[in-house]
Amino acid sequence: MKKDFYGTLKGILRMIRPFNCLGSAAIIPAAFLVSSSVQALITSINTVATVSLAAFLMCAAGNSLNDYYDLRVDRINRPSRPLASGAVKKSHAILVGIIFNLVGLYLFYTVSVIVFAISLSILALMTVYNKYSKRLGLVGNVIVSFMIFEAAIIGGIVAGGVYGAVYFAASAFFINLSRELVKAVEDMKGDKTVAKASFPLRYGIKKTSALASVSALAGAAFMVYLQKFYSPLYLVLIMPAVYGVSKAVIPAGKLDAKRAGIISKNIKTSGTIGILAALVAGIFR
Repeated sequence: MKKDFYGTLKGILRMIRPFNCLGSAAIIPAAFLVSSSVQALITSINTVATVSLAAFLMCAAGNSLNDYYDLRVDRINRPSRPLASGAVKKSHAILVGIIFNLVGLYLFYTVSVIVFAISLSILALMTVYNKYSKRLGLVGNVIVSFMIFEAAIIGGIVAGGVYGAVYFAASAFFINLSRELVKAVEDMKGDKTVAKASFPLRYGIKKTSALASVSALAGAAFMVYLQKFYSPLYLVLIMPAVYGVSKAVIPAGKLDAKRAGIISKNIKTSGTIGILAALVAGIFR
């Protein structure tokens, strides 16, 4: 009995993908520091921590519900995932999704009405994406990326100004959109069994590669543009991320499922470096 309990708990932990959610949480203080100072961050640390926790929880909820709705496809594309492998029950995924979303919404509500309103829009987009993602194609990729954009805007709102946060949000949006397109190539095998609405299935790998490349370059450009809000230290810190994102510029015809998996991980790592660079540069501005 105890073994089953810990096995389920471990599966749920894997299902919510905590490292991804930590990235979502870190976006809040990073966006805050683009728009304000480290002194202001210290003064507002309770509010920033509350919003970051809310972002973490809603990300975890989204991952859980996404696994629930994508179960059929994951059994082909990602059979090792907790739900697809049977380590976690579908009822657990739904319960985690509901509880974490409700707690996250409440935490956002305690901050301000506008932050709560944005969090509601994120939940609405998350629900649409999770339920219809395999039919939305490019629109679904944009929705996921826009939710990240909104999270960064919340960080700016908490800081008292969104001017700098908008550029940070734009960088996050385009980098994530590039990754979503590349992941769509990686998932083509399973997606064929559900619907042929994904961008690569509808328009081909070459066009997907081209769009992912343009999006990656746009994300890198916004990342570099953020230098105007920081000291030269930021440029030094950001170079590995810019290099990693730029590697997502894929020559036409050179992308396949295996390579897409590698590139997707590179983009994810580069995005994480970008967030950390913004945090460090903001602290030592």
